[in-house]
Amino acid sequence: MNQLFETINGFFQKHALLVYPLFTSIMATLATYIYYLGYKRLRPQLTKNGHFIISALLKAIHWPVVAFIWLQATSHSIKAFSLEMDKELLYWADKLHDVGLILLLGWTFMRFTQRFEEELLAGHLSKKHLDETSVNAIGKLLRVASMVLIILFTLPMVGIEVSGIVAFGGGSAIVLGIGAQQIFANYFGGLVIYADRHFNVGDWISSPEKEIKGRVEQIGWRTTQIRTPDRKLLYVPNAAFASITVINSTRMTNRCIKETIEIRHEDAALLDSITKEIRTMLKNHPGIDQKKLQLAHLVDLGHFSLKIDMLAFTKTTERAIYQDVKQHVLLETLNIIKKHEAALVNLRAAYGDSL
Repeated sequence: MNQLFETINGFFQKHALLVYPLFTSIMATLATYIYYLGYKRLRPQLTKNGHFIISALLKAIHWPVVAFIWLQATSHSIKAFSLEMDKELLYWADKLHDVGLILLLGWTFMRFTQRFEEELLAGHLSKKHLDETSVNAIGKLLRVASMVLIILFTLPMVGIEVSGIVAFGGGSAIVLGIGAQQIFANYFGGLVIYADRHFNVGDWISSPEKEIKGRVEQIGWRTTQIRTPDRKLLYVPNAAFASITVINSTRMTNRCIKETIEIRHEDAALLDSITKEIRTMLKNHPGIDQKKLQLAHLVDLGHFSLKIDMLAFTKTTERAIYQDVKQHVLLETLNIIKKHEAALVNLRAAYGDSL
């Protein structure tokens, strides 16, 4: 029996480099499996009562915990041969283990902010409508701040002084700035969009200076994604918004009905009655905002027609409802003109074949 134990002991000592890593791998696999079973069983129980913060935290730590198990297994495998390893190699192994722990903590925090952001946007944590743009901006700033902190903590641990990087960065900033000025301009443009909030995700925007028109789907750090009316996805560099005029149609309070109506010269005697009745129609129309300006007046004595400008503002800003209101107003205007036995100018007869 003693001989058997000695044989086994001798085998393990002889093949320690193979046996111990294999043993730790088996233990890590077993620990991962046990954790997975516990996670799968406990998560529904912890989140069934609407504990969305706990749900976000569980989602955030899932993969970092698995990575932590294997990090510890690797560290123990390395320490098993500490007597045979060079002291410097062992020192760096310990440093890399500590760096790995900090990276895992940072990764967990970034995953938590991402999941928490998703819960906020889903409306699980607040009954009030939350601004998607603000939530995204805060989440991104938190993740960027965590990345900066991770770098500041880990660099000194591996022997790199932060002050040296700052000094080097000061010397190379000009070169990098020239080569990557457009990239930095886009990033700062994204910050300006978040700060000024000229538009948010979901807003319909356009620019008279550029071929930009559509609904904002995402505001990234470098580009803003806009879905055009023909359902194409337009990527606009954030720096472009610093030099163009942007019209935010979503924030309009009313839609405008502005039309020019051309009446025949022979109907001049009827113009006063026609314009008064058009104004009365606008005043009594349920779709017209009575607090806003309403006009229907003769504005131009043209060579071929008498021109009436009609102006009103609808209560709604929804395009489909606006089109219905506008159509009804125009049809009522035509009925008023016909009622007074007047007529619109026949442009073909007035301008001839030049049309």
